[in-house]
This record gives sequence, structure tokens and C-alpha cells, in this order.
Amino acid sequence: MILVLFSRHASTPAGTAALSSFSQGIGYVLACIGPFLLGALKDATGSFLWPIWIQLLMFVPLTICGLIAIGSGTIEDELEATASGQ
Repeated sequence: MILVLFSRHASTPAGTAALSSFSQGIGYVLACIGPFLLGALKDATGSFLWPIWIQLLMFVPLTICGLIAIGSGTIEDELEATASGQ
């Protein structure tokens, strides 16, 4: 479903490609770090208790970020506003 946001928030094919490549690039880097860190925390504590709590605590900020991401507007509109100094 996240792939729909790329075309929804861009009005040109170039904008869609730029938004998709940036978002997926950053997303995959962050996604590969998470399991490593949670696994290291499990090994350090000897229990899954802390990794599970961290995942539960991350639910709230990630939900807020998701709600912000579904907002209206396109990246082209934001670029124009930034270029004109608004």
C-alpha cells in the first residue's frame, strides 16, 4: 500500500521516481539496521523482553509518521513553495 503514496504525492513521472528512490533507499537502510540492533539487545540482555518493549514503543511514533505521510500535496508543490521563498 505504501507504493500508492509515491504516485499520490507526485504529479510527474520524474517526481514519482525521485520520491520512490529516496523513500525506498532510506527505508531499506533503516529496515536492515532494526533487526540487527534488536538481536544485539536480545543477546546482551538474554531475553526478548526489551526488544519487544522497544517495538511496542516504536509503534506510536511510526503511526504518527504514517499519518503525516498520507497528507495532501505533492513534492512538486513543495519544491515550488521552497523556491519562491514561502
